[in-house]
Amino acid sequence: MFRRKSKFNLRKDNNRQEDSIVAESVSPSPSLPGLQPSSSERSRSSLSLPLPMDGPIPAASLSTTPLPMPPLPPMPAMTGTALQSGVIDEALPPGYETIVLVPNKTVKYQFSNLGPNCMLLSPTSEYPNMGPMYHIAVSMNCFVPYSYITTMTRGCTADGEVVGDFEQGELVDTSVRKPIVNFRGRGYPMDKLMSRSKMKWTWLHPLEEMALGKSFFTWDCTHWRDTTPVFSLRGSPFTLLASFTPQTPFRQCGQPNQPSTLEVTPEGHKYFDELILSLLIVEAERSRARRR
Repeated sequence: MFRRKSKFNLRKDNNRQEDSIVAESVSPSPSLPGLQPSSSERSRSSLSLPLPMDGPIPAASLSTTPLPMPPLPPMPAMTGTALQSGVIDEALPPGYETIVLVPNKTVKYQFSNLGPNCMLLSPTSEYPNMGPMYHIAVSMNCFVPYSYITTMTRGCTADGEVVGDFEQGELVDTSVRKPIVNFRGRGYPMDKLMSRSKMKWTWLHPLEEMALGKSFFTWDCTHWRDTTPVFSLRGSPFTLLASFTPQTPFRQCGQPNQPSTLEVTPEGHKYFDELILSLLIVEAERSRARRR
């Protein structure tokens, strides 16, 4: 005696037959003699995962190998006017593209000879964590032997970033040829950046920087004939920015010659590039006036 199957049992039997057909279709075909599976078939067979017939997919089959993370880039090194013993001052005058670290107290620097035609501006031994700030070199113009070019670069070598340069000599300041100051990649006539009144030299910022709010400053060298002259640099309104003490002309008995020193206030460090470049121009002009 046979029992008639219900519609529900017939549907279950049909589903089982379809599952068996699908399982047979994904099973690897037997290898025939003389035929080798291709590389794509081997890669597909090696990457295929067994799928369960019923129930959820196990979590182990979904796990993937984590990709290696690329190494982090190194931190940029502090350069130039990034003083290590200071605090960050974001209220810098216009013209500075990056925020520099401005010290919170007056720093004393000295000019030390590095060779026959170059010197370094470095902090004194009171600041052992600070390295050289500027490299200053003088070279002769081969076409004008009486003319010399002073180049100022950032750091301790001549290969650093060029801050500026200028040319001075007997045949430079004439009616035909005027001295040029190159500052931050642009050239300016020297009389447009430096204005002299007796023994006072005023640095006038480039027009594009003056329009953004930079104030001028003046080197006062009226006491240059004293035994120990000190040249003061004051900005507007009469803020002390720096003081420069030239090298002593006479060496004391049994003692080495004292180098030129420069004391810069926190306010003066905001104009550090202009301050040093203008000082080099002032000293060159002052020595020429003294020879005359």
